Amino acid sequence: MSLIDSEAAFKTHCDRVDSSGGLWQILDANELRTFSALGFAIGTPQSPPSEDEFRAFSTRLNAGTAMSMGESARLKRVHFEACTMIVAHLRSQVNQETGGETIWKLPTAEKIARLELQQARLGGISITGDLQPSFALVDLATMCETNAVVWIAPSRCSKREHEVQLSTKAKPQIVSVEQNSLRLTSSEQDTKADVSTELQWQFAMQRRGIAFDQSGLIAWNTHQRWTQQLLATLMREPPIGFVKVHLEQVTSADRELFSLISAELQKATTVLTATPPPMAVEMEKLRRQGSQCSYAAELQENASKRTRIQWKWTQRAKELSADEKSFKQRLPPHMAELLKKKRIKLLGEMLADLKYPDAHLAEDIAAGLRLAWTAYFDDYTNFSAENTASNAEGAITGLFNLLGLDFAQSGDKALKYSQEFKALGVCFDLSEASEGRASIGHTAERRSEIELVLTDDILDK
Repeated sequence: MSLIDSEAAFKTHCDRVDSSGGLWQILDANELRTFSALGFAIGTPQSPPSEDEFRAFSTRLNAGTAMSMGESARLKRVHFEACTMIVAHLRSQVNQETGGETIWKLPTAEKIARLELQQARLGGISITGDLQPSFALVDLATMCETNAVVWIAPSRCSKREHEVQLSTKAKPQIVSVEQNSLRLTSSEQDTKADVSTELQWQFAMQRRGIAFDQSGLIAWNTHQRWTQQLLATLMREPPIGFVKVHLEQVTSADRELFSLISAELQKATTVLTATPPPMAVEMEKLRRQGSQCSYAAELQENASKRTRIQWKWTQRAKELSADEKSFKQRLPPHMAELLKKKRIKLLGEMLADLKYPDAHLAEDIAAGLRLAWTAYFDDYTNFSAENTASNAEGAITGLFNLLGLDFAQSGDKALKYSQEFKALGVCFDLSEASEGRASIGHTAERRSEIELVLTDDILDK
């Protein structure tokens, strides 16, 4: 809901103009309760009424009694402001659509009024503290203007308390160029929520449910049933041979549910504010079907599989020990020395078992590059789910040791599994990977090298 269609914002403004409340009472009695209603009640924003027309209009509003000069002035002021706001709203609507912006901000008075009505309706819940959604979250949940379903990640479901604390900090200024002129604006504050624990994740989901309930798109009870279903899956003890579900999986399940809702409601005739709310109906239907719950299904324990594979090749390495020794005896002395600890025959069988396209790789390694001395240094990045990271690390370490490969097991190059790491001069941040986002940038050392090269190049020119 925009400012021009908010009854709460209009009443607040009328009471600010006329503290006695008389202006609002007159307009309310004539069913003129929004800026848009008053702006088009007489004339249009581009065709203002004449003095005589406005005098007749004010008299008709006042039950046939002419208004005093002060009352007429206050009414004229609010009417002029209403027309100005309508024009500004249409202009901003066009700019937002062409610029790709889809977040429509509710007036503060409207947010407060909705919260008060919601608190009275949901008497058993105290919408304060960790349960009160931030104004930014309420804006995100207001999808009525765009009529498009958007998934709101739990990490974006911040609380009002955090937003108030951020508002006390100075906002960074941004200089942009618009229509050949410079414009100085303030950037939006980051109101990201911490969802690293189950309890924090639950609070974030509940705040989102409250925000959706305020917007009238998904009832609190419907959203809460979905949240409880995900939490039950998260807390359930897995059967033998399976691992426990983690937060990344239930977040992925939640994202998939909204993708399915969006696919069902993308028809042009669907109105999100219809009765009953289409989003709530689809959420309840898909929740019962459980079609998206494959994202939250227990992961099969990969450790046992990896252990079996490692055991298989360890035994095969013992069987091939005589062949490995005979093979290296036929190599030139310098290659036999280099490959003394390497299991080339085993590597060849592994590659063949995997149907690796380069069938002669092991033979090429044994042939060497015909150079007097050759060394290879490189970073090999491996990605794993958080709950299987230690198992994946052990499997890779076991594989390299089995093949006799030299690799860093201590020092700066021996990195542990982490959501933030460096490789090949690049910084990776996967802390938001479960929400489909990753950050990649240069390391400080690489940036310094680039700056030095660019500076030297500029000076040379």
